[in-house]
Amino acid sequence: MNDSNGEAALRKPRILWLSDELVPFALRHNAQGMLEKDPEKWRAITGSFQLLLDIIGDDKFEHVVQDPFSDFSELSEKVKKRGIKIDDIVLLDENMKPFVSSLFPGAVFHVLHLTRVRDLSTPNMKVVELPLTRGDPEAIRKAIGSGRSVGIFDTISFTAGTAAKTADMIGASGPIFLFIGATKAAISGLGERGEVVHGFIIDERGIDAWHLFDFLQETTTKDGRTIKASELIRLLKPVFEGEESIGKFLGEMRIESNARNPSLWLNAWPGGAVGKHVDPAKIAGNLGVVVGILHALEALTNVDSSKSAELPGLRRLEAEKVKA
Repeated sequence: MNDSNGEAALRKPRILWLSDELVPFALRHNAQGMLEKDPEKWRAITGSFQLLLDIIGDDKFEHVVQDPFSDFSELSEKVKKRGIKIDDIVLLDENMKPFVSSLFPGAVFHVLHLTRVRDLSTPNMKVVELPLTRGDPEAIRKAIGSGRSVGIFDTISFTAGTAAKTADMIGASGPIFLFIGATKAAISGLGERGEVVHGFIIDERGIDAWHLFDFLQETTTKDGRTIKASELIRLLKPVFEGEESIGKFLGEMRIESNARNPSLWLNAWPGGAVGKHVDPAKIAGNLGVVVGILHALEALTNVDSSKSAELPGLRRLEAEKVKA
């Protein structure tokens, strides 16, 4: 993921599309019963998302789909080269646990999850709360005790804020911070608190980042109705076209304006932060194609569609809808 200075100077501003939440849908058990990447399933998922971005992405940006599998390998090599041993690991992103556990086979794993609650009616989806939604910091604090080496693992770090807050919550002194990718600012910010081991350096030149899986998030209304992404995007067409405000849409559909893990489509309107990186006009103008891709992705990320034998049929379905 690193660039030479010459290449970086010629590049458009980059949008990094994160895909760690898609990892669980592309795993299979090998002959030894261990989880490993299913290459065919992963190609189908990331290929569909790349097609989606090719259609709706704003041409002013370079759209890069991050690959957590290959990027983890870079982190793994550094850990092995340094001979790092860890007794307790706090996972802030559990999606990569099979791979982190293979790197530290004797470690005790703990999970903490902090969720951003965003105001969907604001252009930048302002974060209004960062609640702890999983894990018990006090129990972890007691478990790690003294004399045990502690690691804090997260996939990507831009500001180091979540990792630093975690270290404070569990009372970790001099932890080892592990990231698949991080900015220089995050690495520098954590350097005085403990050792930082990272994979690739995130290019900060005009960059922003979004999570691909958030395009597939189901949306729940105040009256308990669940709306799939492929249905939501049809309903949002007037918003993409600038004929209806997002505030009016949220009110009419009875969708909470402050939402946890909101669908990115809810901020893809003109002027929204996501809408500045994708092209709302392209979404509205290619709605049938986009819906077809979303249908294929919803099938690929359904726990009941994990058999590789289903993939050829899904790909044909996707291709037919794109042609249509």
